[in-house]
Amino acid sequence: MELGDSLAVPLIGKAPVLAASGKEKAATNLLLVHLATISTDVAFTVSTILVKRSVSDQHVNTVVFSVYRDVLACLFLVPLAYFLERKTQPPVTWKIAGFFVACAFTGVFAGQLLCLMGLSLAIPADYALTTTLIPMFVFGIAMTFGTESLEWRRKDGWFKIFGFALSALGMISIYCFKGPPALRPLRGSNLGNPSLGLSPNGEGVLLTALGALSLGIYANMKVPLLRLYPCPFSIGAYAYIIGAIMLGTTALLTIPPSEWIVTEPYDILAILYQGSILSTLTMGLGTWTTQKAGPLINASYFPLQTVLTTFASYLFLSNTIFVNQIIGGLLAISGLWSLTYGKLITAKLDSMNQDVPPLLAESSKV
Repeated sequence: MELGDSLAVPLIGKAPVLAASGKEKAATNLLLVHLATISTDVAFTVSTILVKRSVSDQHVNTVVFSVYRDVLACLFLVPLAYFLERKTQPPVTWKIAGFFVACAFTGVFAGQLLCLMGLSLAIPADYALTTTLIPMFVFGIAMTFGTESLEWRRKDGWFKIFGFALSALGMISIYCFKGPPALRPLRGSNLGNPSLGLSPNGEGVLLTALGALSLGIYANMKVPLLRLYPCPFSIGAYAYIIGAIMLGTTALLTIPPSEWIVTEPYDILAILYQGSILSTLTMGLGTWTTQKAGPLINASYFPLQTVLTTFASYLFLSNTIFVNQIIGGLLAISGLWSLTYGKLITAKLDSMNQDVPPLLAESSKV
């Protein structure tokens, strides 16, 4: 569930320019960036389906699952960080250590655990739609702390405001309403369907939204941390080590020993996939695509992950697709693209060092 890591550098500041010696090389790099981003989204979809079947059937406690997954992720990320960044790692000061602890709490302990608990209750389609809130929270938190601006009288500001409004309407539609079935599965489902109010699915959506908020805080914390400690793989490794200690301590104090035993091959596969393949893809490909094409490339592909997860849950988990999910999904996806487009305009204007003519220039003269 390493969702926040796919936004290794939040939607803040200027997008880096593709380094290329010619047009053909630039086009090849851009194609590779898109293929890598699509591969990451496919990996997230597979992970969502695997984990949903594992935790929803109560085979594995969600906290225990998180502990095993994060320990396994540490085994992959620590050697990766050592071999790739050992020559560039600056000394760890108390300030940097404090950032590591804060990132571990928001990004691993709270963020990923809340998302996992949300997935155990929510339908995968609603879960995936709710994770599109992460870029929104990243931008909103950045704006609150002054690292992102919102010029409401400029074109880019209007796109951002419109994006927030559409996303909010989409979440309300998913959370509060239940429309008629739009697409019924060929066989019965035993994982539940959305309903009005705080049903298990509603609770799952709420937990996922809280997890998205925590991951948004985590992504914003990475901005000053990367200035002090410009080693993204090492930051991820430290966050997972500390987060695994937090989760392990919590699990030892609250989970009986009998629930630590995992015997089902399917559950073992889900843990192995989450801890090894997904964490490596997220940290590796996610960081690489951000460095090559900027953080907007990751945000713009969130809707693809949502669509893939929706149809995968229909095909493999026999979930009914409801009208409210389609309407809410279209609103949420449109909102995300509107915010992304607004950020793209802002980045272009910043790079050109020019202002956008105010949309309300005439009315402001009243």
